[in-house]
Amino acid sequence: MVNERQIKAARSLLDWSQQELAERAGVARFTLIKIESGDARPQEATVAKIVDALEKGGVTFFEAEGHIGVSARR
Repeated sequence: MVNERQIKAARSLLDWSQQELAERAGVARFTLIKIESGDARPQEATVAKIVDALEKGGVTFFEAEGHIGVSARR
């Protein structure tokens, strides 16, 4: 599952505010704030909405040789 650091990094790569990502994902901004800060254990469905919005924005999440990361199309 994608973690809070990947979500925050992906949002940053797209230059989206927390409000913009929350709206695109259909989740509350407060929920996103709690997830990004690591203060929440989100449901898989919530993370899936966020990941879907970020991927539609051009971000790719990956794991290779024990490393995780994000990249964005230019």
